Amino acid sequence: MSKGFTLIELLISLTIVAMIVAVVFGGLRVGVRAWEKGERNVEKNQRERASLDLMKRQLASLYIPKKPKNKGAIKAAQPFFLKGEQKRLTFLSSLAIIPGNDFGTVYAVYSIKPAERGENLVVYEKNTSLLKGKLTVPENDFYDLIPQAGSIEFDYLKEGTNWMSSWDSETPPAAIRIVFKESPESVPIRVIARIEQKPEE
Repeated sequence: MSKGFTLIELLISLTIVAMIVAVVFGGLRVGVRAWEKGERNVEKNQRERASLDLMKRQLASLYIPKKPKNKGAIKAAQPFFLKGEQKRLTFLSSLAIIPGNDFGTVYAVYSIKPAERGENLVVYEKNTSLLKGKLTVPENDFYDLIPQAGSIEFDYLKEGTNWMSSWDSETPPAAIRIVFKESPESVPIRVIARIEQKPEE
């Protein structure tokens, strides 16, 4: 006649099985969290790359007015305009990046503001025909472009390799550089938008 399990043996077996199940589920939970974090990081990186690419294209399309064909011709009604600092950039562009501004020249403002962790890059954009001479921008009209970045700065190329931290001139810079860091410890990403010096035909 076979001897059955004692109560103590059964309790020990159940305890061992419960520990194994807890370890397995704990591992699964850690794996799922790591996968979700990886997915969030990939999505964030893709958004940052897409935003930097849009900024590069818009900056490369700075509005540079036509030159008069003869000396007696009237100057362009809308002169060249760009005012740049390391944390704020205001300019006119022939390319819109916000839906709804699909025609004509746009007035754009990139502003970098402090956030809880790092900095936020926000953007304002409006068609120049709708401005009515008002260049003041309400704070609630800005859109988040790159939230929670380590740091973002703008530099301006005057000539050769002479990068400047600000720009306020009647002529465009040779290029505008965006220096982006994912975190304070990360290697900076430098995106350079080369500016066409030729005015619009």
